[in-house]
Amino acid sequence: MDGDLWVDPGTGAPRYAKLGGEDALWVAIVEKAYAILRADDSNYTSINAGDGTLEIGKAGGGHINLTLSYWGYNDGVTKEAVLDWIARGSPQDDPIRSARDAGVNAFLSWVQQERAQGAALVTGSVSNVSDTAALTATSWRRSAHILMIDRVETNGASRPVGIVLRNPYGFEAPLTDYTQIYFLLGGAGRWNLP
Repeated sequence: MDGDLWVDPGTGAPRYAKLGGEDALWVAIVEKAYAILRADDSNYTSINAGDGTLEIGKAGGGHINLTLSYWGYNDGVTKEAVLDWIARGSPQDDPIRSARDAGVNAFLSWVQQERAQGAALVTGSVSNVSDTAALTATSWRRSAHILMIDRVETNGASRPVGIVLRNPYGFEAPLTDYTQIYFLLGGAGRWNLP
């Protein structure tokens, strides 16, 4: 890998992953390294709309022997069912509400345990992930944009109540709305070195 990064020709600023705090370049450098590692291609299109996995079965992909530890929802709920529940006003006594609460609580607990052990976690979502992002059929657990999981937010009783993501575009994305978390984040994972 070399030090050449994708830049905007008009401004000279990094084109995809943006500068971090104090103009740190590490996210842009890691993004390029990931593109090379994932598919043996230092082209942004090799990671655009990816899900954070390595293309281990592809020629040139997966240069090191990594394993993935992953948490994902396994409740059988579909995006159509959630969108219908939202359209009906998100009734409290609906099975979708129960699945949402159980799923998000399990997700946040898993993330909290992994982060407490020092694990670096990633998730995928739409690039504008937030508590106000539109929930549509095309934003359902869509891993078009990879985000680092920074931390789980807790209340005064140490109960998880939200998650803070670090967007490679240079900002944090806090989510506390359980419906947004359930709909936009399909899970999380960490790469384990051999």
